[in-house]
Amino acid sequence: MQIPVEISYREITKTLKLDNLIREKVKKLEKICDYVTSCRVAIEKPQRAINVGSPFRVRISMRVPPGRELVVERKPGEGEMSDRLEKIIRFAFDAARKQLEKTVEINRRKVRRSPQQEAADNY
Repeated sequence: MQIPVEISYREITKTLKLDNLIREKVKKLEKICDYVTSCRVAIEKPQRAINVGSPFRVRISMRVPPGRELVVERKPGEGEMSDRLEKIIRFAFDAARKQLEKTVEINRRKVRRSPQQEAADNY
């Protein structure tokens, strides 16, 4: 990754455990696509009261050449009220992994050359 991962916390106490979990998940994403240029992770607990679902918001934003931005967001109210923050982070990174795999496959298809192009290169 060209730019180190940026992690921001809002209304949540930053812990080494959360930081390590996020960095571990980012490393796994880098194994899928080693040309991710940046990754930002924002974790927050909105102040408004939520009666159903998880009270946390997790947003992952990644930049992948050529000029693509992939965004995954787990919003408050999704999931169960009892879901721990770590579980929500894992769900968000699973969704990010799926998006990244799809983007890598699209990029590979664009780079593949037709048999006619390859034959022309051999002459």
